[in-house]
Amino acid sequence: MIRRRLFTIASALSLVLCLGMAACWVRSYWVRDNPGKFWSNPMTQTGGFLGLESNRGGLTIQRLSFTMSDRSAFAALTSRIPPHGLYWQRGPVRIERMSPGFWHSMGFGYLNSVSPNQAVRFWTVPYWPAVLILAILPGLWLRRAIRARLALQPYECPACRYNLTGNTSGVCPECGTPVQQRSEATA
Repeated sequence: MIRRRLFTIASALSLVLCLGMAACWVRSYWVRDNPGKFWSNPMTQTGGFLGLESNRGGLTIQRLSFTMSDRSAFAALTSRIPPHGLYWQRGPVRIERMSPGFWHSMGFGYLNSVSPNQAVRFWTVPYWPAVLILAILPGLWLRRAIRARLALQPYECPACRYNLTGNTSGVCPECGTPVQQRSEATA
């Protein structure tokens, strides 16, 4: 009983997460969301960005780190960073060509670009595997519920599911299938 209740709760939670992930997946084709966190160190003139981007059916983890030798350019760049470093950009979906070195297959992608002053890493994961995995528990719960609902009752004909309550002939009056007597079925 407790296992069944836990399974039902886990299935409901998985269904909510699945629907939320599916909504994000659909939204990613109309709106590009890009939240993240900037950091900078004026002493070493280094900085970076760690963020997520939801775009065109996938979620991309972005990591950028940079070093600048020109103090004025570094000051100009970091002046645009909010004081708390948090960043959220929302805009139209980007449709662009992938840069050279970007590996991409079935929505999964990876880019690692390193230069003397900058390192860029992108990992892209599509939404569809998460939606598929999160749909497993609700699917199993639904299958279990349907099977319980459709389970053959002892008073039903196994061929046509006709109600045999009160039938003493041993033959289904609806389809003619021979059926066990009630005393045999309960034994």
